[in-house]
Amino acid sequence: MSKILPAFLAELNRRGITEVGAAVSRENGAARRVLNYSGFTFERNFDSRQKLFQFSQLTSQYTWRKVS
Repeated sequence: MSKILPAFLAELNRRGITEVGAAVSRENGAARRVLNYSGFTFERNFDSRQKLFQFSQLTSQYTWRKVS
């Protein structure tokens, strides 16, 4: 997934979609790491069980970083 997501985001950007959101279970650490690795940032708690992450092509040019 960590290899596919950046390509998917690039294709969305090519089609004019520059912002994407993702709600992820708080317990799913692997999914959170993939999102962070792909340039998503934590936005806020979505509800009592999920966190909301956002990717914006306008503010992030695939800022690759390792998240523990």
